[in-house]
Amino acid sequence: MNNKRIILETLLADIKLEVEELKIFSNPVERMMKRYAKEIGDFEKSYFASQEYRRLGWKNYNTFDVAIPLWRTLNSAMVERASRKGLKIKNKDNLLYVMSNNSIKYYVFNPQMRSYKYEYLSKKTLGEKYSKEKNIHREALGKVVESFPQIEEYCVMSDSIANFMPCPGYPYNSAKGTITSVVDYLPLMIDYIQRELNIIRNENKIDSTVVLQGKDFKVTAKDIKQWHKWFVKNRESCFLEDYYNIRKDESKQLIIEGIPLFNNQSLSNPLPESEEEIKMCLANQIKIINNRAIKMADKIILNKYGKIMDKLFRDGGESYALENLKYEFEKEGIVDENDFNDALEYCILHGWIIECGNGYYTR
Repeated sequence: MNNKRIILETLLADIKLEVEELKIFSNPVERMMKRYAKEIGDFEKSYFASQEYRRLGWKNYNTFDVAIPLWRTLNSAMVERASRKGLKIKNKDNLLYVMSNNSIKYYVFNPQMRSYKYEYLSKKTLGEKYSKEKNIHREALGKVVESFPQIEEYCVMSDSIANFMPCPGYPYNSAKGTITSVVDYLPLMIDYIQRELNIIRNENKIDSTVVLQGKDFKVTAKDIKQWHKWFVKNRESCFLEDYYNIRKDESKQLIIEGIPLFNNQSLSNPLPESEEEIKMCLANQIKIINNRAIKMADKIILNKYGKIMDKLFRDGGESYALENLKYEFEKEGIVDENDFNDALEYCILHGWIIECGNGYYTR
């Protein structure tokens, strides 16, 4: 269907292309690195995104998040390539990248100490270094992307509507991005919330109890309870079925469980390490985003065509000739012959219209 294809392209489009400073870069990796260097982000809060949220029926949600950003998976791939036998990426005979406390470090000269040491690598630093043609990081990332080509695909999808989601309010985003056992992965945030809720229940903690103290935020027992309720309530409406499951335990309490992105992923093993795990993680992330885009497109079409159907079939038993149907669709902006045929086919396929014969249709 032509209409659905156009909607899918919009949902999977790289929103970075809406930014003047970024759209000049045709290569997705280079575009992402420039985004890091310029510290341009929050595309989930952009005007482009807000227009799509309206079409999805998300007007009652106020806070949005990126379900799984690229950064942590990219870091894992960088570290894996650096340590891989036969293809070691080094600097001064030391591995260029290592992982420390689930965060990436790089081997660099420290002018204050007048010696080389491992320091934490920020997005901004990597982006700036990548922009220099003769730089070890640009060469290293070339090897990383060559080994994991799905990274290039995810550079596009990471900043697309299909990777965005409504989420609980502050301080949810702050916690998800900084908890070292979660590393900004939604399935692990789900497991973290459930684990903390279990502790709160077992120890009868009051709502004001501080569960997590961040640099400039704190999470209370009340926050954990509210987040849990939010994810139980909003799983289907936000198309999050591929990220976590909901079940009842022996005492009939609702349990939320993150769906691992690679074998044995957990709060104690959050990042992929081996080549196989990284490829599996990327493949699952891409698969989930594509699945969400399809569900989102169906919802947008349902919202659009559903309103037309409800208007036409107020009592449910009306029947219309093909020309009458076409006229009603034209009033809603569907004027192209191919688009109308697509719309009619979609409505019949989903049982919203029944073909009676002799050119007449009913519900």
